[in-house]
Amino acid sequence: MTKIQNHLNKSKLNNRYCVDSFKLIVDQSIFNNVDIPDDFALVDKATGEVVDDFKKKSLRVHYRNDIIYIGAYTKLLRGKEYSKVCLLFSSKVANNYFDGITKMDICDVLNYLREKKYIDYDNVETVYNEIRFKDLDIKIDFIYSFEKKEIASDVNKRLKSYFLHNPERCNIPRQNIGLQANWRNNSSYTKPFIKFYDKQAELRKKHPEFYNSLHIDIRRELSNNFVYRYEFTIKDKTYCEKLGITNKISDLICNIEESKQETIRRISSYMYNANFGVPKMKERKQELTPTEMKDLYMFHRLHELGVSIEEIRDMYTRPYATSKNRERGIKKFNKIYTYATSVNDENKRIRDDVQLLAEFFNQFNFGMAM
Repeated sequence: MTKIQNHLNKSKLNNRYCVDSFKLIVDQSIFNNVDIPDDFALVDKATGEVVDDFKKKSLRVHYRNDIIYIGAYTKLLRGKEYSKVCLLFSSKVANNYFDGITKMDICDVLNYLREKKYIDYDNVETVYNEIRFKDLDIKIDFIYSFEKKEIASDVNKRLKSYFLHNPERCNIPRQNIGLQANWRNNSSYTKPFIKFYDKQAELRKKHPEFYNSLHIDIRRELSNNFVYRYEFTIKDKTYCEKLGITNKISDLICNIEESKQETIRRISSYMYNANFGVPKMKERKQELTPTEMKDLYMFHRLHELGVSIEEIRDMYTRPYATSKNRERGIKKFNKIYTYATSVNDENKRIRDDVQLLAEFFNQFNFGMAM
């Protein structure tokens, strides 16, 4: 089998998880003054409802190579009035695009908006520590030689066949190497939005002016290699609570900037496995039940990780160690083991997929989360 090798040590691009974009929300009371024209307030004047289409109703402020969207709104919740300021921008405003958005970038944006007199405050650190986020995208980039595009395309096709939800919610774009699971607007915690795509192709097609503004060394590396991006969205406070994190941007940035990034890798793994954790069966008429087919897939995954046959057998028999039903676990393991070591098309397909996808997981630091 062709091995998937990357060349990250030679790359100028970032191969760590980074913040790519978000919507930031902060109480107006944190500021000394907020001066955003009424025409751009994110609230319907007739109904008093918050307007969802943020970009169309917010004030557009040009900054560096991109745009900052800023708006203000007031809403009533359980008889209490809340006044907020919202900001939306992407890593295109960052000091280093491929390093993602950092604390310094956020503070630079706040200071710029203060210079333009849209907001006013005494201490930028105070504001930064009070900011919450929504619709936050995290990305990671990997650089491969061009011939790896064909392998990435094959991986995408196999992943699509293992999608856990409605097949219509998983798509491969026609003109780009990539895969998208679910949609950003109507995704949920159990069906999160993630996507893989060719970053160079995406930049040149959707953001040609920005692409041309990148340093010549970055453009050269993008042009001479296959840069593949994985991206996922942490949608709201509910996501954060279930993922075991807060929705404070300072906490998230702190996790992103940690050298090991363990928290972000765990979240990344969840986002992937929520969509592709266990493959669906292509054919229902077969010797094993659907549950047993899942066991077969898990057997191959564990064995790929280096877990011995004896250890896997213990996993089946341990629940029955003090029970009269211990033979049930042994019988179940023997059936899976016999099928896993037999020669048939379905078993070979699953085993080959496990090996290829395991290599793919390793590149993106997913691990093999069970």
